[in-house]
Amino acid sequence: MLIQTGSFDKLGQFRSALLTNLERVVEYASHKKDATRFGQVSLFEDTGVEEFAEFRFDEVEDWPQMEKLRIEKELIGFYISGHPLDAYRKASDRASTFDLRYPERAQKDKLYTIVGMIKSVRPYQTKNGKWMGFGSFEDFNGTIDLTFFSSTWEKCRDKLLADTVWGLVGKIDTSRDTPSFIVDSWVNPDELQAKSIREVHLRLDPGIQEERQLTGLRDFLFESSGSCSVYLHMEEASRPWVIKAANQIQVSSGDDFMEELLGIPGVVQAWKE
Repeated sequence: MLIQTGSFDKLGQFRSALLTNLERVVEYASHKKDATRFGQVSLFEDTGVEEFAEFRFDEVEDWPQMEKLRIEKELIGFYISGHPLDAYRKASDRASTFDLRYPERAQKDKLYTIVGMIKSVRPYQTKNGKWMGFGSFEDFNGTIDLTFFSSTWEKCRDKLLADTVWGLVGKIDTSRDTPSFIVDSWVNPDELQAKSIREVHLRLDPGIQEERQLTGLRDFLFESSGSCSVYLHMEEASRPWVIKAANQIQVSSGDDFMEELLGIPGVVQAWKE
């Protein structure tokens, strides 16, 4: 459990590698200890030759961050090395339209979007035999109960599972003592994350002295289409400058486009925000 929850992360090996090699490590240490106890003298003690070769770990691919967090929560009840929502902070900041800390601010019948993690979800059968769902939800600001009416529950019950991250669209019900979010639809958080990117930044070669040296970049940007503004980072007389490109220039933030940018003469770095 100590390995799986990160207690030995400072050793410089993946948790997966430590766990996979654990039996071999114990065997190696035990053998080395047995060979040196009771005052046994090594044949190579004064020669500088190592009697035991240095232990080498079998290489194992690291666990994805979400898997590490899932294991931490399962074993000790809380997260240590991060939070499942960390990767979606930007999407949450830009896509969420309601602050869960203040449910009393909700307007009746208005649709809101919240981005976070479903903490729990359970089915419930009504008196007329229909199924609906209840659950709980958390984001960076707070928590709220979830309600899924029958028509929504039938569509989402196999998708909106506990410990999964989603963007939920719906209304706030404040008619009871405990407010709840009535789920109307849901959005993949990766789509929200992509939509949350609004800027593409380019660092230009400091050796560029004339505008004509950027003709290729200018033409490439004007021929592109998307929803992101472009910002140019450059230096002049050892002073950094950031210049926003013309408003007519709106580009994509897709990985293929970003890769193409790095092939344009004069561009030394490209990133998105």
